[in-house]
Amino acid sequence: MEYHLPSAHINTKAQQIGQAVFFGYSGNDRIPLALLKEFNFIDDAILEFKQTHFPVWEEDWKLFAGELFFYHKEMPWTVQYKGIVSVHCWNPFTLHFTIEKAELIEKPGMIDHSIQHIITNFFSNTGMLLKRVWQTGL
Repeated sequence: MEYHLPSAHINTKAQQIGQAVFFGYSGNDRIPLALLKEFNFIDDAILEFKQTHFPVWEEDWKLFAGELFFYHKEMPWTVQYKGIVSVHCWNPFTLHFTIEKAELIEKPGMIDHSIQHIITNFFSNTGMLLKRVWQTGL
């Protein structure tokens, strides 16, 4: 399932993953720039993060196209943002990522291993067992 507008729901899913690969575009080339572990949402359409170092590959790189790909192998979804990256502050080096397109991609066949899912399944299965025991009179 794909969604194409930034929303609080998609941003919550991205925060649950907690890590992203940051890509920049130079012409048609997609260049991996960093692995992000710390970021925050200023609002539903702007994500802020800090970098300690940053490669310079363009003459004017204060504003450029970028992509954030949130992935964790144990999560049943991935989030991909495409948008515009701008330098917000030079010291510390802070970037703002303005989300133009947001996609929540659910992985078919993945099992949700969250605590809530495990507890729900446990009580559901226990309830069914107790119901059968009650019906049979054991």
